[in-house]
Amino acid sequence: MQPGTRKGRTSRHLDLLLALRWIQSRCTQPLGTLPQTKTRYKALPKFPEAVLPVTIGLMNRIVVSASGEAPGCVSSSSPPSSVTEVSSPSPSTSTISSSSTSSSALAKILCPEIFTAKVLSCKEASLKTVVNGKKELLNGFEVILDDTILFPEGGGQPCDRGFLGSVPVVQVSRHGTDAVHFVTEPLVEGETLRQMLDWDRRLDHMQQHSGQHLVTAIADLEFGYPTTSWWLGEEVSYIELDTPTIKQEEITNIERIVNDKIRASSPVDVQVFGEVGLIPETVRTRGLPDGHKGPVRVVTIQGVESNMCCGTHVSNLCQLQVIKLLHAEKGKKNKTNLHFLVGGRVLKHLAGCLEREQKFTALLKGGPTDHVNLVDKLQKSLKLTNKNVQTVLKDLAVLEAEKLKRRDPLPKYYCLHRKEGDTDFMNVFINEVSNQRPAMEKRSVLEMLFRVYAAEIWTLNVREAKKVEAMGINGYMTQPQTGNDDDDDYELDPVLLFLTVGEDKGAGQMVLYGDSQPVSQLGPKVCEMLKGKGAGKGPKFQAKVSNLENRAQAEHTIEQYFNSSN
Repeated sequence: MQPGTRKGRTSRHLDLLLALRWIQSRCTQPLGTLPQTKTRYKALPKFPEAVLPVTIGLMNRIVVSASGEAPGCVSSSSPPSSVTEVSSPSPSTSTISSSSTSSSALAKILCPEIFTAKVLSCKEASLKTVVNGKKELLNGFEVILDDTILFPEGGGQPCDRGFLGSVPVVQVSRHGTDAVHFVTEPLVEGETLRQMLDWDRRLDHMQQHSGQHLVTAIADLEFGYPTTSWWLGEEVSYIELDTPTIKQEEITNIERIVNDKIRASSPVDVQVFGEVGLIPETVRTRGLPDGHKGPVRVVTIQGVESNMCCGTHVSNLCQLQVIKLLHAEKGKKNKTNLHFLVGGRVLKHLAGCLEREQKFTALLKGGPTDHVNLVDKLQKSLKLTNKNVQTVLKDLAVLEAEKLKRRDPLPKYYCLHRKEGDTDFMNVFINEVSNQRPAMEKRSVLEMLFRVYAAEIWTLNVREAKKVEAMGINGYMTQPQTGNDDDDDYELDPVLLFLTVGEDKGAGQMVLYGDSQPVSQLGPKVCEMLKGKGAGKGPKFQAKVSNLENRAQAEHTIEQYFNSSN
């Protein structure tokens, strides 16, 4: 096709339109410090003042490289050195050659400049952060620039990350009207630095935030469930709906409608109003913070709703790709949390599901359609096995108790450890040892004679029986006792029991049972030796321990206690 023909010009116009659309999708407004306004969500922090967005100017400052990436944007894994510097002509000479009719040529469009900013201040500071689940205090510097493309935390959305020159930005927060960048290396005041954005993180937050607006709007419009707050998590986000419950069919309908809107490619527009009075009445808002100064920003999903918001958003719903509503759970104050994923997070979640599915297929020796039945069979088999194990352990505890009761003389203390045991094993053992034991009672000779005499005169006559009663031995004036009578049994002499279960050199449980005095004195000491946490009351001290390797040391302490008491 000849460049000068009508068809050629039409083709170039279409290509140019596509290119501009691409740039808009990659660098959607706003990229800079945005006005903070109060929205309909409680999660949005209040700030007294707002800063004009630098959206329009920044759209002309992002340079698109031949690889299809914006040099002002870097992936989370890309070091600053990997971003290619691109020189560009001035705005007055920025043109597109008439021969640029191919897609590859369109990717080489040059915009006026790469975004830079001047360092206004750099002060020492510290930041409370979480590293590997532990809270840490990070020392660094707070930097304020004359302008920024890094979004500060606000509106329920986490901050952007990126680089100031070669220095990584750990956090961007909002202090009044300033966006404060926390870095770990000092920067020179007055120096002009190039800013680079972690685009992967920005795009993810854009998708989740715009997706939240869409889900919130549809849940309210279709079912009358307003959103009271929301949370943008690292992996999963949720909105808090002002309803005690939500039905599964309602969740399904919301998901269907929002994805229909995505397929319809509804535009997302951003307007900045210099005065509050100019905001249309159709815009949803809960009002502005007290003392608010500056413009007000409104995000509109065409055909759906308009809402005050300071966050970053896509320019068209098609850029959300897809929304998946995961599940609902009971929230605070009789409300419901609806969890969701948008865009790239859906693909990441699906990839994780497929990976787990493949692992289950290999472990269960069956396809995905059989996984539920196979797991159900395994659970039933495991339940039966556990039941049989519990029965065997109880029988073992009874046998161990019988071994102790047959010892003569009985020891002052007894130690027992069972690796495979559990709490039930120890309780059964204690109950069996505490039960009555048939044995020769240590009665006095006189007591035995009284019992025999009373049994013999019972067969003579009542008159003689009364004589015995008069002698003060009516306690033995009973019928002869059989060998199976409980009075021929007596409770086991007090034996201090030290029982442990669990790994020989790992975690487990302990019980110290016996007379309350040695239990109260030895319990805390033994618990400390085994690095445990527990408590005692009366004849029993029990604890969860983390180091059963010190069992021998604990037994030695018990032995010393009884040796010293002799």
